[in-house]
Amino acid sequence: MISKQAHPLKAIAPPSVLSTPVMHPKHEEIDREVISYLVDTWEWPSERTKKGFVSWKLSDVVLFMFPTGDTERVRLACELLLLGFLMDGMRPFLACFGHPSDKVTPRLVR
Repeated sequence: MISKQAHPLKAIAPPSVLSTPVMHPKHEEIDREVISYLVDTWEWPSERTKKGFVSWKLSDVVLFMFPTGDTERVRLACELLLLGFLMDGMRPFLACFGHPSDKVTPRLVR
């Protein structure tokens, strides 16, 4: 007779429910690293555009979603989320700040 085994992911990380919204304990450090990464590597069309995008605090989404996650993984998830927003929605984002989006070329600088 074959016994029913638990799903492999349940054995690794049992689901948990937090009673109140909680941010990752290192949220300030992670947010600072992610923002400095974006500011240093993304070619921004203007200072206004850069400040506007940073002010949206989009990394908070990931910091609330994974309050108990590994710090490096959460940081990487924040970077990927923000880069995804920048690359996918670059024209609408820049149009919000009055920049002619047809003259912008996405380019990461290292």
